[in-house]
Amino acid sequence: MTKLDQSVVPTNEVPVYRTPPRGVLRDGLPTEAPDALLVDQPGERQGLAWLVVTTLGVVVAAGVGAVTTARVGALTLAVLVVGCAVVRAVVEPGPAALSVRSRRTDVLVLGFLAVALGVVAIRLPAV
Repeated sequence: MTKLDQSVVPTNEVPVYRTPPRGVLRDGLPTEAPDALLVDQPGERQGLAWLVVTTLGVVVAAGVGAVTTARVGALTLAVLVVGCAVVRAVVEPGPAALSVRSRRTDVLVLGFLAVALGVVAIRLPAV
C-alpha cells in the first residue's frame, strides 16, 4: 500500500456532515465537528411535516378570509398562531418550522402576534 492509499477512508465509515462553520475542515475532512453538524437520520425529520401543516393553515385562513370576511380570516389566522404557540411550548424538541429562538421567546412572540391579530381584526371597522 502506498502512502496515498492509506489516507483514503471508506465512505461507509465517514459520517455525513452539513456545511460546517469555518475552521472545522482541515485537509478536506471534518475534524472534531460537533454533533449538531451531523445530518439527521431518516425518520428523525419532522420539520417538513410541521412546515406543511403551518403553510396549509395559512392557506386555509386566507381562503376563509376570501370566502367570508377579512375579519373572520384574520381571526382564523390568529387561532392558527395560537396553535403554533401551543405546539412550540409543548412539543419537545421544537419543530423546525416553529423554532427560531429560545422556546420562551418563540412562545412570547407567537402569543403577542396572535393577540395583536385578534385585536386588529376586532377593533378595526374596515376589516
